Order: sequence, then structure tokens, then C-alpha cells
Amino acid sequence: MQTSVELQGPFYYSTLIMIILMAMVLIPAIIWIVSILKHVKLPAFKKKVKVVPPKPVVIDKEKLRKHCLVQISTIERKHSEGKISSRSAFIMVSAAVREFISAVSSNNVSALTLKEITDLNMPALSDLIEQFYHPEFAFDDATEDEMAKAFVDARKVVTEWN
Repeated sequence: MQTSVELQGPFYYSTLIMIILMAMVLIPAIIWIVSILKHVKLPAFKKKVKVVPPKPVVIDKEKLRKHCLVQISTIERKHSEGKISSRSAFIMVSAAVREFISAVSSNNVSALTLKEITDLNMPALSDLIEQFYHPEFAFDDATEDEMAKAFVDARKVVTEWN
């Protein structure tokens, strides 16, 4: 039985393709050998990035303190005018004090629980947050005495924080 298929020789393909393939293999090999013989250091593949440390941020504590005290006064005024509930006032004062403490200290306390704040050894803040916990999560209104004490205590924590 006779077949019409003939096998092609290994160099039957186009000469140009063979030259390109050989060049792709030989040129890098030649460059590598020459660089070793001439003791030339090839450039590194990864580009080294110069790390510049960030400039320290200067915080004006007194400006932040005044801003927080103004926020507390605004919340107190809105509560006394009946624009916000006592629960909302407790939540807003807590957020303002936490924001101030986070800005002037190295700890972000804005989303920490009472236990986590206590573990940070911040007794003034933990006592204030503990005082706010029940009114923040309760749906009954606090008395006027509780509200007055809360505003006074919040101002005291902000004023005495160093």
C-alpha cells in the first residue's frame, strides 16, 4: 500500500523563521556570557523605589478642643430646644468626644467598645462612655439632671485631656 504523505525534513521550514528563532536563543546567551567574562553587572529587573518617610503632622490641640466644646454646646442647645432627643444627644456627644480623643491621641477610639477603651487605660474616657452607654442604647429619655451631668462631664473630659 502506497501513501501520499511524505514527512518533511527538520529544516524544510522557512529560513527566515529559523534565523529568528536561533537569534532569540543565541543573542541573550551571548550577552550573558560576555557580561560574565567582563564582570559586568546586569541591571536588576525590579526598580527600587525610594521610600520617603511622611512628614509629621502637627496637631493644634487647642483648636480641636475648642471645636469639640462648640460641638457639645451646639448639641446641648439643640436638646434644650427639643430639636433632638436625649438619646440622640448622648450619641452625638459621645461621637464628638471620641473624635476629639482620636485626633489628639495615638489611638483611634471612634469605633471601640467600652471594654476596649478600658483596656487602653483611658479612665476619664472610659468613665464617660460608661455613663453614656445606657442612654445611648435605651429608648427612654434621660432626665434633665442626667443630661446636664452628661454635658458637664463631656466638657470636663475634653478640657482636661492632655
